[in-house]
Amino acid sequence: MELRTHRSMPNRCLMWIFVGLVLGASNGAFAESLGFPCSDWGTSVVVDGSQRTIVGGAAADNRVLEWESGHAHYGNFALARLDASGRLDPSFGDEGSFILDEGDFDSVADLALDSEGVIVGGTTQQRDAGRTGPRRAVVFRLDDDGELDESFGDRGIAGLGLGGSEAVESVAAGREGDVYVAGTLERAGWTQGFVARLDDEGRLDPAFGNHGVVYLGALAGMHRVHGMRRTGGALLVAGARSSDGTTEAMVVRLNRDGRLTRRFADAGVATVEVPHAVAGQGTAFFSRRGATAVSLQVVAEAGSRIATVVFDPRGHAQQGTDGYLDVLDAPTGALDFANAGAFLWGRAMYLAGATYPQDFATGDAFLARKRAQDAGYDVTSAHFDLEYAAYNDLAVNRKTVTAVGWNFGEADDTLPPSDALVVRYLHDGRLDTTFGDAGVLKLDFMRGQAVCGPRVVDCATATC
Repeated sequence: MELRTHRSMPNRCLMWIFVGLVLGASNGAFAESLGFPCSDWGTSVVVDGSQRTIVGGAAADNRVLEWESGHAHYGNFALARLDASGRLDPSFGDEGSFILDEGDFDSVADLALDSEGVIVGGTTQQRDAGRTGPRRAVVFRLDDDGELDESFGDRGIAGLGLGGSEAVESVAAGREGDVYVAGTLERAGWTQGFVARLDDEGRLDPAFGNHGVVYLGALAGMHRVHGMRRTGGALLVAGARSSDGTTEAMVVRLNRDGRLTRRFADAGVATVEVPHAVAGQGTAFFSRRGATAVSLQVVAEAGSRIATVVFDPRGHAQQGTDGYLDVLDAPTGALDFANAGAFLWGRAMYLAGATYPQDFATGDAFLARKRAQDAGYDVTSAHFDLEYAAYNDLAVNRKTVTAVGWNFGEADDTLPPSDALVVRYLHDGRLDTTFGDAGVLKLDFMRGQAVCGPRVVDCATATC
């Protein structure tokens, strides 16, 4: 079985541009109270050996905080576990789902299975005087029953505290209960990738890197991390760097102490230039034998495309359809974003993401497959009877391909609440009709709750 890998979600500001208000009736003491519709999105997925699917993401309340550079929605960390047919597993958490409110803006970034349950990595932010504060990377563990492991970190939550704005991209289980966390750090006007190792109690492990952290910008010039995988006694971290108008896809291999493995590529670092690429927009994924793929968005005259570089286990770039690149042009849009990828047995490569027209008036989720003997990709995309859909993560095993993301439709210049989207395919691209509703599941982390977030009393018409 090949494990699924990491995702990246582009253009979050495109997801939410509407503030919804839902009216609720009072019992006489108050007139009307205002609430906010619940929304959900899926950002990460793993499928265990029993074909149970764990989906991570956010349960939001559709309030919008505006600030100079954009807007964000108040939300909580959210997970759900589904059985093989796509039904919520009532033995997990609260009747199938787990919700954690850590800050004003919480979202799961990645999931990893270990012997005890699931490791969750994500990012939280607080509201600060009308603006968002710095992002903070957090990690927590859930046991097989979906309960928070309060022996890990501070009452179940471990934070990194690297002194900047941290965004988690990937988590991985270590050998002895330790946890690896990889992401991107913005500090003092400089962006760089990082990897941290936490011990089984959620503390930074001083035996790894610099007091538990490897700063990849200083070590190898990596500015953005897009994925990570532990393989044997080493760690592969993939991402990109940009300098003087040049962008490179890159992979570094670290030993258990956090030092570069000199026998890999060029003294532990493998790079390939990707012309016109956007370093911060992409994904990375890995085969079980240690091959690595890095997919980056490439700007073109008519929009954008996706270029993928594949490195073998020794860090050597493999020939693609265009030099070292394999280029994907999704058929139903002009702007293509690769948010997740995976290898299957080393013979096929999958990419999932979203494609939009130039005006972002609609959006399609897509799943693309390229087999070793093929010159190009086979692409499946669909609206699912909605005007917007996107895939944010991907899990591939010997039976199926599972994609998660979000979907919503437009009506009367509004964006109604979204659902987390879970879609299961067979390897030939057909939907797995034994899962969900003929292969498609619209997941509600809040299990039917219509109004989320605080309720505000209208004091003009009620006693306050």
